[in-house]
Amino acid sequence: MNAQKKAELITKLKAEGRIDNRELFVFNNARALPGGGFGLCLVSIADATLYISDTDMASNVGRLIAAIPFADMVSFKASTFPFNPYAKFQWKGETVHLSGLSKEMLAAIGK
Repeated sequence: MNAQKKAELITKLKAEGRIDNRELFVFNNARALPGGGFGLCLVSIADATLYISDTDMASNVGRLIAAIPFADMVSFKASTFPFNPYAKFQWKGETVHLSGLSKEMLAAIGK
């Protein structure tokens, strides 16, 4: 993603409240999403909430899939192993499994 497109994305996410001044986000290939979905998404953090947004191969961000307060994440597990970083947790009785969260994102979640 070039610098201009990244700046536009950050502006859009801030306007929608899906990112804060830390600007923590990652495009993700999720293994399990709320509602039983999987695949490409954008994961971002604002305050104490993890946002999962629909996206496409061109990095266009669409509808909000879920806004998950950190406090509502149950059975949180994470790995920062370089070849397979992930976060996996339960939310409202469903498994959420996200790949590629950065160390900064995991530290912000603080679980």
